Amino acid sequence: MSIGAMRAFGEEGVAIPDQIELITIGVDTPGFEEYAAVPISAMTIPAELLAKECVNILLQQLEGKTAQSIEIPVEFISRKSCGE
Repeated sequence: MSIGAMRAFGEEGVAIPDQIELITIGVDTPGFEEYAAVPISAMTIPAELLAKECVNILLQQLEGKTAQSIEIPVEFISRKSCGE
């Protein structure tokens, strides 16, 4: 989606990062972002950890327990789409 957004902004004459900053967010992003015309900043969520935590919450709920809030660490990779 971020590549499509980049293209749409370009077609409308919106400059990245001068007029708008672009970040892609995903689970273990595939890595294509750094090869875009303007390398796209990324926020990645570790898929394996996210899956484990989701299963733990589901098991807690099945046992009738109240699931607790969790925090999943993310990694931010700054590239030119955010003015690096």
